[in-house]
Amino acid sequence: MKKSILYIIVFIATLTSCEKVINVELKDSEKKIVIDGFISDSIGYNYIKLTNSSNFFDLSKEEFVTGATAFVTNKSGKKFDLKELEPGIYTNPKLISEPNNKYSININYKNNVITANSETQSSIKIDSFFIKQGRVKPGGNIDSKIKAYTFECYWEDKKDEENFYHVIVKVNNRINNRIFVTDDRALDGKTIPFKSSGISMMENDKVSIEVLSVDKIYFDFYHLLFTLQIDPNATPGNADTNIKGTDAIGLFNACTISAKKFVFKNSMVIKGEKDK
Repeated sequence: MKKSILYIIVFIATLTSCEKVINVELKDSEKKIVIDGFISDSIGYNYIKLTNSSNFFDLSKEEFVTGATAFVTNKSGKKFDLKELEPGIYTNPKLISEPNNKYSININYKNNVITANSETQSSIKIDSFFIKQGRVKPGGNIDSKIKAYTFECYWEDKKDEENFYHVIVKVNNRINNRIFVTDDRALDGKTIPFKSSGISMMENDKVSIEVLSVDKIYFDFYHLLFTLQIDPNATPGNADTNIKGTDAIGLFNACTISAKKFVFKNSMVIKGEKDK
C-alpha cells in the first residue's frame, strides 16, 4: 500500500503556523484532520478551516470537516466561540488579534480534542513603497498591456525584539506565489526592506502589499518553503507544527498585518530603473 513521508511542502495548500515535527507515514486509507487556522488584526482574516486528509494523494477535492465545536482564547482568558459559517469554515467576527498576545485554539470533533498556541508580535507600519519598471511578461512584448514590475517597500523594525515577517502581494485578490520571509537578526531596530520582481499588472488592477508580523514557528515553516522554492533540488526538511491532538496535522497562526492597498496606475511607476 502506498506510503509517504509528510514533508513541509505538502502543506503549501493549507498554510498557517507551527511546534511538533510532522514526519508521518500515511497510507492511502488513513484519515487525519487538517487544521488551517489564521487570526489577525484585520477583518476577514480570522478563521479555522478543517478538512480531511482521506484523499491525501488526490488533492483535487477537499473534504470538509463539519459539525466540530471550536473556540479561541487569548492570554487573559477571553473566549471566542467559533461558528461554522460554511462547511468546514469556523469563525467569529469579534475575533481580532492584538499585538503581543497569545492565542489558543480548542477544537472538538467526535470527542477528539485538538489544540494549538500562537503568539502575536509587535505590530509595524509600512513606511513607503515603490513600483519600478521590470521585464515584460514572458510571451509578451514591450507594447503589451500586461507587464512585470518590481515592488519595493520598507518598514521600521521594533528594537530589542525578535521579529519575523512574511510579505504577501496580491493583484486582483490573487496571491503572488513568490514567498518572501525575513527576520531582524541583522537589522534589529532598523529599516527592513522588501523587494520582489516579476509582479504582473495592468492599468486599474487592484493591488495590495501585506506585511505579516508572525511568530518564529510560522517563520521557520515559510522559510523552508522559500528555500524549496528557490532551489527545488534542495532536500526538504520536516515541518514543525503547533497542532496537538490525535490524528491531526496542520498549522495555526496568530499575527498582525500592515497593508498598503491601491489601484495601479502606470503613472505610479518609477521610470528608468528596470529590473535586472
